[in-house]
Amino acid sequence: MTRIVLPLITLVLCLLSIGMDWMPPRIDSPVCRLGLCRSDQLIRDVRERDAGPQALGEMLIQDAASPEAWCSFAERQGLLGNTAKAVFAFDHARAAGPNLAPPWMRAANYDFGHQRRAQGVVLARRILSITGAFDQVLFSYLTAINQSTTTLLDTALPARADAALSWRQWAETNGDDRSLQETWSWFQEHRLANAAGAEGIVTALWNRRNYQAASQVWRNWRGEESGSKANLIENGNFSAAPAQVPMDWKLEGSTGVVIKRDDGLDIQFQGTENVTRVGLSQRVAILPGRYRLAAHLLAEDITTDEGVYWQVYDAENSIRLSVTGKPIRGTLDKSWMYLDFTAPRGTRAVEVAMYRRPSLRFDNKLGGRLHLFEVSLTRSSAGEE
Repeated sequence: MTRIVLPLITLVLCLLSIGMDWMPPRIDSPVCRLGLCRSDQLIRDVRERDAGPQALGEMLIQDAASPEAWCSFAERQGLLGNTAKAVFAFDHARAAGPNLAPPWMRAANYDFGHQRRAQGVVLARRILSITGAFDQVLFSYLTAINQSTTTLLDTALPARADAALSWRQWAETNGDDRSLQETWSWFQEHRLANAAGAEGIVTALWNRRNYQAASQVWRNWRGEESGSKANLIENGNFSAAPAQVPMDWKLEGSTGVVIKRDDGLDIQFQGTENVTRVGLSQRVAILPGRYRLAAHLLAEDITTDEGVYWQVYDAENSIRLSVTGKPIRGTLDKSWMYLDFTAPRGTRAVEVAMYRRPSLRFDNKLGGRLHLFEVSLTRSSAGEE
């Protein structure tokens, strides 16, 4: 007998479940009142009929363990202006799903949207520790609060590498200059600073044209005190691979030019092109005043009538400043070459690069070798002009 009854009961339940999916019951139907409706069916009925507080209350009676049911009830109470009931219901939603981010996020939406910012910050910290799915929304909420970035990070951001990375990337796009600098200080204080973070903050500041702040952050990361570096050129002896920041070397080379680091920088001209661009450059933050660009180098058999030369120009407006050095041709023993110039008022950053004017001769292909041992850019003691 049992062998027949149990399969029949199972079949009836399956058919009932299929029928309830095909024709979902109302929340106040006898089937739901008997507790036979699933949570998703109850919530779907409430949403489709835009049910009022009574139906939501019915849903809670039938499924009091559902965080989504409590959230739906809380949001409706919030719309009705019943703050106490909304907060009470959100508390139950979070208790029913302590490690589920959606009910916490719905509660945070309510708090930030109803001037309960202190409570929202507490929830934001919890959500950020659970998931990164809501980072963008939460960061928007947090930055709308009239507090310093340091205070916000101390209270809302868990000191975890993934959450910190997400915030840094958001701040690089959406934060102001002060926020970026405070973010970097917070990273250092919490031992979350790394090379990628420094490069990201520095590049963001530079792209916002806050050149001095970008250089300061980079010097700080490299362990250099502000103002202690006489040579403004980064990595002047090419001893390290260039970092991914604007104020380090771009060793791109070009057609007919091969560049490699080897006890300095070795530049080979292949003798195949009428080269105009060497593909060597660096941007430098400066103040108005007198400067000297110096290069310790040697040259071997650099061909044609047009040699390569240094050029320094205003990174924002080359009309304001553009100076060129003496062309390097033929063979030169190891020696220093200099280019002196004055940066006028308004110049805040320069680009130091190497170029060549195209030769008009028949044999115009550039060949030979140039080796750079060191490059420096220093400001004279005369100060601002």
